[in-house]
Parts: sequence; structure tokens; C-alpha cells
Amino acid sequence: MLLFYGGSLYMSLRIRKRTENADGYMTGGGKIGFGISAASMTATWIWAASMYASATSGYTYGISGPIHYGLWGALMILLIYPFGRRIRQVAPRAHTIAEVMFARHGRSSQLMLAGSNVLGSIISLTSNLIAGGALISMLSPFTFGQGILAIGAGVLLYTLWSGFRASVLTDFAQVVAMLGAVIVIIPVVFFAAGGPGLFEAGAANVTPQQADFFSSDAFFNQGAPYIAAVLAYAIGNQTIAQRLFAVREDLIKKTFITATFGYGATIIGIGMLGVVALYAGVTPTGGDVNNLIPQMASTYLSPLLLCVFFVMIIGSLSSTADADLTALSSIMMADIYGQNIAGKKKADPRTMVLVGRITMIVAMVAGLFFAGSQLNILDLLVFVGALWGALVFPVIASFYWKRVTNLAFSVAVVVALAAFLPVRFEWIDLSGPVGIVSDVLATIGIGVVLGLMSFGFFGKRVALIVGSVSILASAPFTIGFLHTYAVLSGSLVAYAVSTIVCVALTLPSKKEDFDFDLIAQRTGDFDSVDTAELNAELAELTEADKPAKR
Repeated sequence: MLLFYGGSLYMSLRIRKRTENADGYMTGGGKIGFGISAASMTATWIWAASMYASATSGYTYGISGPIHYGLWGALMILLIYPFGRRIRQVAPRAHTIAEVMFARHGRSSQLMLAGSNVLGSIISLTSNLIAGGALISMLSPFTFGQGILAIGAGVLLYTLWSGFRASVLTDFAQVVAMLGAVIVIIPVVFFAAGGPGLFEAGAANVTPQQADFFSSDAFFNQGAPYIAAVLAYAIGNQTIAQRLFAVREDLIKKTFITATFGYGATIIGIGMLGVVALYAGVTPTGGDVNNLIPQMASTYLSPLLLCVFFVMIIGSLSSTADADLTALSSIMMADIYGQNIAGKKKADPRTMVLVGRITMIVAMVAGLFFAGSQLNILDLLVFVGALWGALVFPVIASFYWKRVTNLAFSVAVVVALAAFLPVRFEWIDLSGPVGIVSDVLATIGIGVVLGLMSFGFFGKRVALIVGSVSILASAPFTIGFLHTYAVLSGSLVAYAVSTIVCVALTLPSKKEDFDFDLIAQRTGDFDSVDTAELNAELAELTEADKPAKR
């Protein structure tokens, strides 16, 4: 841990500036190159919880579990590319999606996005601290409390001074370490557990559904809910949006396609540890499937490889934790202070950086408190996911449809969330007519999800065809059946309701068409060019170059 966090701190100190630029602190000035950006996107979404969940999926659903988990999670990253190009086109110098929504609609839509991301990032930070603390307590003499304190201090120290620039730079080293560890560890555990013969020897330990590559259990419980969730995370999450605004605009496509393959390969590979555990007849320690990964590592790896495994897990949770810190700081800097307290024209860049650093400290203290209390955060995480799902259509429509109003946006999100909660948590009896209504809305949600995915790549006409055909084709099978899967139904209902309400309120609107050029004018850099740095650069030029430079 000293080597890992000491090395990260050293990298961060090498890039620090005496006076940190506010825009650089939030997005690196929007000029991050391909390698760093792709590595950062990959590392940010390979977090400890995703590794543990992929292994759990493999242990629960068999060979197809990790495929569903990793493949659709990777699709989430890929979907950013077509929508990301449009977002950067209309807001080339923005820092957060919420900031863009403020320029497009106003304060209510901005605060919906900002609030959901504040809650989501604190939950994510807490989850990573819990995963790290549990790992340290299992593999070392240190306690859970000592583990979360060490991780929290390590991540905060290397992220605090340079913000986003430190996060993306350390992400590059962390993703190299993680990928290297995966390449070594997975084959070692597989062959140590019995190799190819394990699938014959352990056949008695699996059910027919777990042995089926096209398992319906795996699809409806793991795959389908993830397909519904990918758009929500791609559009609503600030950790992704921050990297979208940071990478050079001409490198968006290359960056996110590369990250798609990196994430998918790594998470599917890690999930195979759960499949190996299933065939080997391993019983999770304490009955907790989250113990599977460290349990398999401690059983089958040598002390040296166990250290490599430890670096892999610590790297995964640290890369996401620092992304959460920088996402929170950018929201507080740009959305809360920059636009709602000081105002765009009066915001002081030095104060903004101070706000960002204070935000990181407060967020880490909150994460340590919640992690130390070991609260059950699953329900909150579900709530945040639902809010992002309800936001997807209004957000995307706001970047393409000139007539979408602030009223349509806000009401659509609130009504969709109100429809989601009773379905997801089964607060009402979904049998009979209520269940049919839920299934009809969920079926429309299928069309919305597939239509939006198609729209990103192929445009409106193809999207309308795909959405309509998918609704008609799935209706005979889903109506009367889909409500039995509460997680999937809840997400699809949120998509359908937000779309129906947003369209219904927008079509009769007589408001003049919005001019998208206004977004670029209302968003942009908060910090001016650093005069001292410019003078130093000019001093290095030859006398002949100076006029051209000016």
C-alpha cells in the first residue's frame, strides 16, 4: 500500500502547479490525449464493486453470467461516443452535464442532474472504501477501520492538489497494473483449481441453467436489467461526462471504443473466477458471495501473486474513488459556486479551486463515515440509478429537439421517478390490471431503450423503426409476464413514462425553437490564461518566433 499510494502521490506531485488552473482542475482544459483518456475511462469503470459483482454473477448464473455483466457494461461506454460528439459540439468548453442543462433549460434540470450525481458519487465512494476495507481485513493483520482510513487517506492525498489531472494520470498507471494482474492471475487460478478437467469434474455442482450459455435466468436477472441501465449510466453519470469534456474532441470515438474493449475483457475475465468457484464447489466464506474473489485468491495464489492480486483490487477501487472525488469537486465548483452562488461572470477561479479541494475532503470524510457504519446502501444506489434512467430521454432530447422546455424536462423526470418506485420495490400488488399496465409501460420502455441506442448510431428514422418494431415484437411475450421481474420492470417503466410525459408536454408547446449556439456562449472556461506561464513560454522562443507566436 505504501508503494502503491506513494507512487501515485509522487506522480501527482510531479504535475502540480504553484497556482492551479480552475478549468484544468475540473477537466484538464479539454485537451487530454488518447492514451491517457482511454486508460482513465477504462480504469474509472473497472471498480472493485464491478469486479466483485461479475464474479458473483458467474457464481450465481454460470458461464453466461460474466458475459452479460461485462458485455452490457462495455456497451455503456460505447454508447457515449455518438451522443458525446453531439454534446461536445454544442458545449465544447463545458465541465458538467448539469452545467449544460442549466444553459439549455434552467436551474431545476441542472439541480436534478447535479443532485443525483452528488448522491451517486458518495455512494460509489463508500462502496469502494467498504470493498477495500474488507479486503485488507481479510488478507492482512489490519482491521476494517484501519483499512478504510488508509485507502481514504491515500486516494485523497494524491488527488487533492491537482484534481482531475492527477486522477487521469494515475489512472494510466493503475489500469496498466490491473490489466497485467488480470492476464496473470486468471489463468493461474484456473489451472490451480483443476484446469479444463474442472468442467467435467464439477458438472454435478451446476444446474442446467448455470451450464447453459444462453441461460434465460442469466438474461432476465442480469443481462436485461443491465441493457436497460447502460443508457442511464452513460448519459447521467458525471464521472463519464467529465472524461467526455476532458478528451480532445477529435479523439472521442477512438477513446471510448478502446475503453469499451478494455473494460469488457477485464470484467468478463474477472467474472470467470466466480465460474471456477461454482464448478469447484467452493462455498463463500460466511455465506457472503462478495468474499469469493479474495477467497479464491488466498486459496490458489502464492504470496507473490497474492500481492499482485491486492494491487489489482486496490487499483480498481482507487481509480474509481478519485474519479468520484473529482466529479464531486467539479459539480460544486461549476454548478453550485460557479453558476448558482457567484455567477458565471463573477466566479473567482482561485475560490473555485478552494471549493473543489474542500469538497474532496468533506466527501471523503462522509464516505469514511458511511463505510465505517457499514450501512446498507443498495436501496440508495437503486434510487440513483432510477433517477438517471428517468433523465435519459429528457437529456438526450434536449440536445437534439429544439422545442423541449424546462417544464417538460422537470415534470417528466419527477413523474417517471414516481412510477418507478412502487414497481421496483413492489409497494403495490402487480397482479391483475395493475400488472398489465406495468407490463405495457415496460414494453414501451423496451422500444425507448432500443430506439435511443439506434438513434445514437443511425439517426431518427432508424430509431423510430427499431423502437416500434421492438415494442410490437415483444408485446405478446412481455405483457402478462414482465412484472414478475421487478428490477427490469422498474427501469423500463421509468424510461417509458419519462419519454411519454416529455413528448406529451413538448408537442403542444408554442415556445420558439431553442438556438443551440447559446449553450456554447453560456458555458465555457472560468479561468483566464495564466500570464506567468505565457511569459515563460514566450521567453523560450527565439527572437524570430516571437512575432508569430503573438
